[in-house]
Amino acid sequence: MKPILIIDADWNFGRLLTQNLRREGYSVIQASNLDETTKLLADVEPLVTASSLLLPDGSGFELLDYVHEKIPGIPVVVFSNYGQDIVGESILQRGAARYFCRSEIDRLQETIMDFANQALSVSERPFLYRLLYVCADPAQAGILRAALKQRQFYTLLTSDLQETQTK
Repeated sequence: MKPILIIDADWNFGRLLTQNLRREGYSVIQASNLDETTKLLADVEPLVTASSLLLPDGSGFELLDYVHEKIPGIPVVVFSNYGQDIVGESILQRGAARYFCRSEIDRLQETIMDFANQALSVSERPFLYRLLYVCADPAQAGILRAALKQRQFYTLLTSDLQETQTK
């Protein structure tokens, strides 16, 4: 299985996201800066790339340009500590598939898995079944999600109808 590529200088956040995705059954590789990323992308074509907007030796904007030039068609999801209104529109106009605030790690992870599953054949996907569950109470939804995961269901959780229509 092709890996998901996570790029983040914040070791703790990158590690948490990587562990969560591996727990869901995905292959994940990590990089901490733009230089390391370009070296990895010379050898590996990921299913999806998720990167911090700010990197020690560059930015998510530079990464987007590089990926679109070298591996067109690979979705790039960008995340940062900035809110949607500050940089979200700019990064989306530059070609990012999605933009998230770091605090939205659950939505970030679900979006990364969605893009990965779109690139995988049904037999390669970690989960055989997908279920969209609309529930206003995240605690109840979490209990149901855990039970369904044991039976190979991948569960998308939403809390309102507008988000449900988007998914």
